[in-house]
Amino acid sequence: MAWLDLAELVQDATRSIFAEEATYTVPLGSPVLISGEYDAAAVQVEIDSGVAVQTVGPRIAVQLAEIPGGVVAVGAGIQVRGISYTVTEIEPDGHGMALLKLRRV
Repeated sequence: MAWLDLAELVQDATRSIFAEEATYTVPLGSPVLISGEYDAAAVQVEIDSGVAVQTVGPRIAVQLAEIPGGVVAVGAGIQVRGISYTVTEIEPDGHGMALLKLRRV
C-alpha cells in the first residue's frame, strides 16, 4: 500500500470520529454544508516588538473535495458550533486536506 493510501485511511478514520458539520460560504456565493475537525488550538503571534506571544485561535481541518471547486478562499465564511468565522489563512497538507485558520466575526 502506498503512502498516500495510508494517509487517506488515517484521514478517514480521524474524520469519522472528530469531524462535525460546518457551513462554508464564499463571498457572494451560496452556503455549502461541509464537515471538518474544529478546535481552538494554540497559535503563536508576533507583536510589534518582535516578541512572540502564545494564544488560542480557532481553526478547522477540512477535506478539500467537500469545498466547491476544491479551492478554499481567504475571506470565505465558516459557521461552526453556531459561531461565524472568516477564513484568514489556508494551510494545505498536500494530501487533500487543508487547515483553515479562522477569525470570529
